[in-house]
Amino acid sequence: MTDQIKPRCPKCGSSDIGRVAYGWRDEALERAELDGELTVGGQRVDENQPTHFCRECSHRWNQWPNGGIAIPPVGAAWSWIVMFADTYNGYEHHGDLEGLTALHDQQRRKHGLGEDLSNDVGVLRAMLFYEYRSDRFGGGYGPDEKERNFIDAVLARLFEVTDGTVPGPSESPEVTR
Repeated sequence: MTDQIKPRCPKCGSSDIGRVAYGWRDEALERAELDGELTVGGQRVDENQPTHFCRECSHRWNQWPNGGIAIPPVGAAWSWIVMFADTYNGYEHHGDLEGLTALHDQQRRKHGLGEDLSNDVGVLRAMLFYEYRSDRFGGGYGPDEKERNFIDAVLARLFEVTDGTVPGPSESPEVTR
């Protein structure tokens, strides 16, 4: 895993920093907020919203000048992952449902064989988009254990190949097929 940027509060200089999460409030998100791991920023996420908050002075800011969207950590609440996945249109970047399904199946196979997932941020975001859409159109019950294992592997890989953020919608990568 690459070194993560260690932010400091731009207002007071404190290093006691937390992440701002976005998504529907659920038990896991509320528990993480009560434990002080994060604060909830709302239901909708876009590239200009705060990514970090200061536990000392309560200041909130977007850590990345490019307006990047913070990647949910491994084990994050499903609602946070859904909101993050919804910031990337896998159909737009990787073709129709058939093309996206083929790409998803390829990555699931690699994961099942213990191979590394793609280094392509767009492909990894498409995997989360596909899982979110599959859940939504499959009844919205959330991922089962096998799906969650794959989702967490995708999140881990995203952290390995990025600085903890991905480009906002206006900076999305070119189409990859």
